[in-house]
Amino acid sequence: MPPHPDRPENVTTWLVIPYFDGDVGRKGGERPLPAGKGASWLCPAFRVDGVPGNTAFERGQPFQLELEVANWGAGTLPAVALVRLWWSDPTMSFAKATPIGQTSVVVPPDGKPRRTGVFTVTVPVGASPHVCLLAQVSAPIDGAGAVPDPVDDRHWAQLNLVEVAAATAQTGTFPVLMGNPFDEPMRARVATAPLTSDTAERLAAARGRDVRADRDVEVRLVGEDGGEGSLTELGPHEVRAVQVTLAPEGGHAAGEPPYGFELVQTLFTDRDEGPRHTGTLGVLVVPQA
Repeated sequence: MPPHPDRPENVTTWLVIPYFDGDVGRKGGERPLPAGKGASWLCPAFRVDGVPGNTAFERGQPFQLELEVANWGAGTLPAVALVRLWWSDPTMSFAKATPIGQTSVVVPPDGKPRRTGVFTVTVPVGASPHVCLLAQVSAPIDGAGAVPDPVDDRHWAQLNLVEVAAATAQTGTFPVLMGNPFDEPMRARVATAPLTSDTAERLAAARGRDVRADRDVEVRLVGEDGGEGSLTELGPHEVRAVQVTLAPEGGHAAGEPPYGFELVQTLFTDRDEGPRHTGTLGVLVVPQA
């Protein structure tokens, strides 16, 4: 088979968990996700109760989970891909997660997504009201990176959204996990980023009401060194629960549509000139009267 024009090189197996139609997962191409192609924390390849990218579930109640995988390899034989799934309390970096299970799926090299079998998942009653789903795909000749990296690695993907009810004219507070998935100490910086318009539209369509993406929000990690942009020291594989306090500019107005933003955790070492790892979490704030 001649090399496909969209394939990055002539390899027999090139697996990807797709975020959009035609997603090849190339670094510098489709990873990180290009503008207008969604958010790394909102992967539609997760099908929850049959709905792509569905973030609704109820603790203690079973739901059905499937994952879609594509193979853009230039070989002639299908790949037998191993799919592994986890869940976690809301986190920006998966230093710790609870296994759901694993399965194999046969994926021909045609770029068309193939779906795994159905997992029946029950998140314990004691878990957070909002959880993250994490997935990895790999094959013997196309392995995934050891560190979960939905932002930069086509073998990894996540689905999560934290929904915060905030009273009018008050700040909102919610718990999240900071994490260091590496074997060495890291410095973590947490900042906010606005939703893209296409992500806001997807959330609005799922909820049947407008979702704003134009609110300025300041966040503070309660009990840590400072506000947005400050550095927090994390030991090897450390998971730290923190309270995030958000203060939108101008407060909340009664009847105001929900608004969203991203929390972005960036990890640095003393040796790195640039960031070592980036993780994200979606937040949707629902003003309450």
